[in-house]
Amino acid sequence: MTQQLFEIPGQQASIRGVTSSAAGQAAELLLAARLLQRGHRVAVPIVDDDGVDLVVDYRLSVQVKLAERNGHGWRVKLRHHGQQIIRPHVNVLAAYVPEIDTWWHIPIKGMTNTSAIGLIESSWREAWDVYETRGDAP
Repeated sequence: MTQQLFEIPGQQASIRGVTSSAAGQAAELLLAARLLQRGHRVAVPIVDDDGVDLVVDYRLSVQVKLAERNGHGWRVKLRHHGQQIIRPHVNVLAAYVPEIDTWWHIPIKGMTNTSAIGLIESSWREAWDVYETRGDAP
């Protein structure tokens, strides 16, 4: 039995019940689709070995992460076994919570050097304007 990654009617994502790798790839494609709907140009790198999942408008490197549930809401890990997960050359961290079909778009230079970021207290919920062209990358 195959798993459905997207439910096209209503354009809501359904990525539960698939492997974490497939869910991550589905989130990347979902973000690309939503950015395209907003009029952005989106490129997908052929090789995903430097932490860049999407390039938006030829200037912004984006890393996509699925958020995980904790006792206070959702969070995204920034470190794994002491290693930084988010690469320094990435401009935007896009964190997705499938349960509520919600995105957080966090400029990297707005992050602190912690092991995880809590999303509920973050002001970057549905902050699609992060991708707007303003000259320099965020």
